[in-house]
Amino acid sequence: MKIRIALSLVLALFVAVLAVGCSAPQQNAVTTTPNSTQSGAAAADPTATPPQNTASSNEPFAPTVNTTDPTAAPQNTPAAGSTGNITDAQALEIALSDAGLTEADLTSQWVEPDRDDGREVYEVNFMDGTYEYEYKIAAADGTIWERDFEITRQAINSLTGTPVDRDGALAIALARISGATAENGYVEQDRDDGRDCFEGTIYYNNVEYEFEIDAATGVITSWNEEYRY
Repeated sequence: MKIRIALSLVLALFVAVLAVGCSAPQQNAVTTTPNSTQSGAAAADPTATPPQNTASSNEPFAPTVNTTDPTAAPQNTPAAGSTGNITDAQALEIALSDAGLTEADLTSQWVEPDRDDGREVYEVNFMDGTYEYEYKIAAADGTIWERDFEITRQAINSLTGTPVDRDGALAIALARISGATAENGYVEQDRDDGRDCFEGTIYYNNVEYEFEIDAATGVITSWNEEYRY
């Protein structure tokens, strides 16, 4: 009986030792798995500095550089000593022809080169005793980009004519602009130099017209045309 009990104890001890021996490799396999995983994930470490943005020029968030500087000089800059293809004398001739005057009608005149919205122009000014005229003429081809005339202070008190109301003033202005209608502009009453007048603006065919008309005589005392090129 004692011998049987002893054999049973020995057998149980042997089974326990065998079980421990079999479980040891499994424990080693578990400990090596995290090591191999950590080594493979080193490049994807969340604490590492992220790579720099290497966006290409056509990426939606890439900045757009404006290379068209409106203040830059034009590429076809005239040669030294010349402001363009026409002379200052030709610019004056163009302006006088447009105003219906000759040099003999003038009391003063001056022409000087200038720049307007990046364009080379001649600024032409002259007076005929009643009005003062100002023109901006393209130096390259003689195109009139802006024309302006205004009655002198000496002449305003000698005006004669027929009184006009707001609608009459607008009609006088529209008569100078072929094709324009009352829908293209507006007129409002004002007072200038101690006289009642009507001031208005008309937009038509890419041109802005500003004018002033004397209410007592219907005479245009100021007129400006500027082409929106």
